Amino acid sequence: PQHDDLTFLLVKAEEKKKKDGKKKPDSKSRRGMVRGHSINLSVPSDPKFLTVVRKNVDAILDELDLTEKEKRKIVLAVDEATSNVIKYSYEGDTSKRIDFEIGAEANKLVIKIRDYGKTPDPEKIKPRDIDDIRPGGLGTHFLREVMDTVDYDVSLGMGTLLTLTKKVRSGRSAS
Repeated sequence: PQHDDLTFLLVKAEEKKKKDGKKKPDSKSRRGMVRGHSINLSVPSDPKFLTVVRKNVDAILDELDLTEKEKRKIVLAVDEATSNVIKYSYEGDTSKRIDFEIGAEANKLVIKIRDYGKTPDPEKIKPRDIDDIRPGGLGTHFLREVMDTVDYDVSLGMGTLLTLTKKVRSGRSAS
Protein backbone atom coordinates (compact mmCIF):
# COMPACT_ATOMS: atom_id res chain seq x y z
CA PRO A 1 0.00 0.00 0.00
CA GLN A 2 1.16 3.50 -0.81
CA HIS A 3 1.23 6.10 1.95
CA ASP A 4 1.36 9.70 0.88
CA ASP A 5 2.81 12.29 3.19
CA LEU A 6 0.87 15.48 3.56
CA THR A 7 3.07 18.51 3.96
CA PHE A 8 1.91 21.99 4.80
CA LEU A 9 3.84 24.96 3.45
CA LEU A 10 2.61 28.48 4.01
CA VAL A 11 4.05 31.56 2.37
CA LYS A 12 2.33 34.81 3.20
CA ALA A 13 3.24 38.40 2.31
CA GLU A 14 2.20 41.07 4.76
CA GLU A 15 2.33 44.82 4.60
CA LYS A 16 3.61 46.33 7.82
CA LYS A 17 1.75 49.26 9.30
CA LYS A 18 2.82 52.14 11.47
CA LYS A 19 1.80 52.12 15.14
CA ASP A 20 -1.15 54.40 14.28
CA GLY A 21 -2.50 51.67 11.97
CA LYS A 22 -1.73 53.50 8.71
CA LYS A 23 0.26 51.88 5.94
CA LYS A 24 3.92 52.82 5.70
CA PRO A 25 4.80 54.66 2.49
CA ASP A 26 6.27 52.42 -0.21
CA SER A 27 10.00 52.73 -0.76
CA LYS A 28 11.13 50.23 -3.35
CA SER A 29 14.54 48.66 -3.62
CA ARG A 30 16.24 48.34 -7.00
CA ARG A 31 14.30 45.21 -8.03
CA GLY A 32 10.90 45.94 -6.63
CA MET A 33 10.67 44.46 -3.12
CA VAL A 34 8.66 47.00 -1.23
CA ARG A 35 10.34 47.83 2.04
CA GLY A 36 8.02 47.48 4.99
CA HIS A 37 6.65 44.16 3.70
CA SER A 38 7.50 40.77 5.07
CA ILE A 39 7.24 37.22 3.81
CA ASN A 40 6.12 34.48 6.20
CA LEU A 41 7.09 30.89 5.61
CA SER A 42 6.28 27.79 7.67
CA VAL A 43 7.97 24.46 7.06
CA PRO A 44 8.06 21.09 8.81
CA SER A 45 11.12 20.41 10.94
CA ASP A 46 12.39 17.82 8.49
CA PRO A 47 15.87 18.37 6.99
CA LYS A 48 14.46 17.63 3.52
CA PHE A 49 12.72 21.03 3.71
CA LEU A 50 15.99 22.93 4.15
CA THR A 51 16.09 23.29 0.38
CA VAL A 52 12.67 24.99 0.46
CA VAL A 53 13.97 27.43 3.06
CA ARG A 54 17.17 28.12 1.11
CA LYS A 55 15.32 28.69 -2.18
CA ASN A 56 12.78 31.03 -0.61
CA VAL A 57 15.39 33.04 1.27
CA ASP A 58 17.51 33.28 -1.88
CA ALA A 59 14.50 34.49 -3.92
CA ILE A 60 13.74 37.18 -1.34
CA LEU A 61 17.38 38.28 -1.23
CA ASP A 62 17.29 38.64 -5.03
CA GLU A 63 15.02 41.61 -4.41
CA LEU A 64 17.63 43.44 -2.32
CA ASP A 65 20.83 45.19 -3.31
CA LEU A 66 23.24 42.46 -2.23
CA THR A 67 26.23 40.89 -3.93
CA GLU A 68 26.08 37.20 -4.82
CA LYS A 69 28.66 36.52 -2.10
CA GLU A 70 26.55 38.34 0.53
CA LYS A 71 23.44 36.42 -0.57
CA ARG A 72 25.23 33.06 -0.37
CA LYS A 73 26.46 33.81 3.14
CA ILE A 74 23.02 34.90 4.37
CA VAL A 75 21.33 31.83 2.85
CA LEU A 76 23.97 29.61 4.48
CA ALA A 77 23.48 31.38 7.84
CA VAL A 78 19.70 30.79 7.72
CA ASP A 79 20.31 27.17 6.69
CA GLU A 80 22.69 26.70 9.64
CA ALA A 81 20.25 28.28 12.09
CA THR A 82 17.40 26.11 10.78
CA SER A 83 19.53 22.97 11.00
CA ASN A 84 20.30 23.86 14.62
CA VAL A 85 16.57 24.18 15.37
CA ILE A 86 15.97 20.70 13.95
CA LYS A 87 18.96 19.17 15.75
CA TYR A 88 18.83 20.89 19.16
CA SER A 89 15.38 22.38 19.75
CA TYR A 90 13.37 19.58 18.17
CA GLU A 91 16.01 16.89 18.76
CA GLY A 92 15.44 15.50 15.26
CA ASP A 93 11.63 15.31 15.55
CA THR A 94 10.42 15.92 11.98
CA SER A 95 6.77 16.45 12.94
CA LYS A 96 7.21 19.97 14.32
CA ARG A 97 6.97 23.39 12.63
CA ILE A 98 9.50 26.17 12.02
CA ASP A 99 8.21 29.65 11.17
CA PHE A 100 10.13 32.33 9.30
CA GLU A 101 9.44 36.02 8.82
CA ILE A 102 11.71 37.76 6.36
CA GLY A 103 11.46 41.45 5.60
CA ALA A 104 13.27 44.61 4.69
CA GLU A 105 12.94 47.71 6.83
CA ALA A 106 14.68 50.91 5.66
CA ASN A 107 18.28 49.75 5.10
CA LYS A 108 18.00 46.55 7.12
CA LEU A 109 17.15 42.95 6.34
CA VAL A 110 15.36 41.21 9.24
CA ILE A 111 15.02 37.43 9.40
CA LYS A 112 13.08 35.85 12.27
CA ILE A 113 13.16 32.11 12.87
CA ARG A 114 10.68 30.75 15.42
CA ASP A 115 10.59 27.27 16.86
CA TYR A 116 8.35 25.75 19.52
CA GLY A 117 10.71 23.15 20.91
CA LYS A 118 13.17 22.86 23.74
CA THR A 119 14.25 26.28 25.01
CA PRO A 120 18.04 26.57 25.17
CA ASP A 121 20.11 28.18 27.88
CA PRO A 122 21.31 31.43 26.22
CA GLU A 123 24.65 31.12 28.02
CA LYS A 124 25.30 27.89 26.15
CA ILE A 125 24.63 29.41 22.71
CA LYS A 126 28.12 30.75 22.33
CA PRO A 127 30.55 30.12 19.52
CA ARG A 128 33.57 28.12 20.48
CA ASP A 129 37.03 29.48 19.85
CA ILE A 130 37.82 29.37 16.13
CA ASP A 131 41.25 27.91 16.97
CA ASP A 132 39.59 24.91 18.66
CA ILE A 133 39.87 22.65 15.62
CA ARG A 134 37.33 19.83 15.66
CA PRO A 135 34.18 18.95 13.70
CA GLY A 136 31.03 20.99 14.29
CA GLY A 137 30.28 23.81 16.68
CA LEU A 138 31.04 26.75 14.39
CA GLY A 139 27.46 27.56 13.38
CA THR A 140 26.94 30.34 15.92
CA HIS A 141 30.37 31.74 15.06
CA PHE A 142 29.37 31.83 11.39
CA LEU A 143 25.99 33.47 12.19
CA ARG A 144 27.74 36.27 14.07
CA GLU A 145 30.28 36.73 11.27
CA VAL A 146 27.65 37.05 8.54
CA MET A 147 24.87 38.96 10.30
CA ASP A 148 25.09 42.33 12.04
CA THR A 149 22.96 41.21 14.99
CA VAL A 150 21.97 37.78 16.28
CA ASP A 151 19.36 37.78 19.06
CA TYR A 152 17.90 34.73 20.81
CA ASP A 153 14.60 35.43 22.60
CA VAL A 154 13.98 32.55 25.00
CA SER A 155 11.40 34.39 27.11
CA LEU A 156 8.45 33.00 25.15
CA GLY A 157 7.74 30.12 27.53
CA MET A 158 8.29 27.59 24.78
CA GLY A 159 10.89 27.54 22.03
CA THR A 160 13.00 30.36 20.70
CA LEU A 161 12.68 33.36 18.43
CA LEU A 162 15.97 33.97 16.64
CA THR A 163 16.22 37.40 15.03
CA LEU A 164 18.98 38.02 12.50
CA THR A 165 19.59 41.47 11.03
CA LYS A 166 21.86 42.69 8.26
CA LYS A 167 22.37 46.23 6.98
CA VAL A 168 21.70 46.48 3.26
CA ARG A 169 22.35 49.24 0.79
CA SER A 170 19.33 51.23 -0.30
CA GLY A 171 20.27 50.89 -3.98
CA ARG A 172 23.17 50.55 -6.34
CA SER A 173 25.07 53.71 -7.07
CA ALA A 174 25.54 54.67 -10.71
CA SER A 175 28.98 53.85 -11.99
